[in-house]
Amino acid sequence: VGGVPLGFYAFNDFDLDAFPLQGSLGYSLPMDEKSSLNLFAVLGNVSADSGDYTYYSLGAQIPYKLTDTATLTAGLNYASHDLDGVEDNHFWFNLGLTVTF
Repeated sequence: VGGVPLGFYAFNDFDLDAFPLQGSLGYSLPMDEKSSLNLFAVLGNVSADSGDYTYYSLGAQIPYKLTDTATLTAGLNYASHDLDGVEDNHFWFNLGLTVTF
């Protein structure tokens, strides 16, 4: 929608007897010919016999094209939820290398 990719999924987890619903959106801002700033947000809710909880995540990633077939990506992410008894704020960094052939 207007250059913003949207996603939605729902499924039933029979092992955990849970029904997650999740929506996501993202946006990519070109920085130069080899890199961009990719932003994303996720919001979800899980309905389970043991209780319901809501979660969200925000993040930014910078993929850098090393060659025509290799891309290095670095990102920073934040996530939280309202699940009782579990630490609810998380920051993490990710680094990845994608090679196609």
